[in-house]
Amino acid sequence: MVFVWYALTPKDTTLAQILLVGSYLSAYLNLFNLLPISPLDGGRITQAAGRYFKYVGLLALTAFSIYLREPVILYVWILVLFDLTIVPIRLRGALISTCWTSMAILMYLGYSDQAKWVDIMDCAITFPFVIGSVGRAFSNKDEEDDVRPDLSGKRRSEWIMLYFGLAFALVALIYIQMPMLPHPH
Repeated sequence: MVFVWYALTPKDTTLAQILLVGSYLSAYLNLFNLLPISPLDGGRITQAAGRYFKYVGLLALTAFSIYLREPVILYVWILVLFDLTIVPIRLRGALISTCWTSMAILMYLGYSDQAKWVDIMDCAITFPFVIGSVGRAFSNKDEEDDVRPDLSGKRRSEWIMLYFGLAFALVALIYIQMPMLPHPH
């Protein structure tokens, strides 16, 4: 919708540039949110495609993490690991603690491109997940994977096609917008 507003706005205005950047960021964030892992919205496709589809999401998040090379991506890993029941609960607690400690150290050492106050907020927001994961690790409660009724083959195929159609549309929108984005001088 924002891209349509951009298309209807005279191109030599500041408003047009704001709409274009807003549209690009929205498409990019929506595409990231479609990664098939919980707690991201794309995690819902694993209910249709099968619970092992989350491995595709983990591979995609790993690739994105390597591409981005920002400590803030560990924030996402903390949230993902908190809900990832394929990893034993004690290992999950250790991994989340390691991600949080690494994120805080890398941010403190200046490897983040964010403002310091944003780094502090990121660490403060994710710290309760660290405490929660360590608490869950020592509670010895077994967790079950999200179990939902199986879909018929036809419904499963429809959901998978819709998922990939949306992902393709977002990639196409990003590709179309990239050459139009303002470049720093």
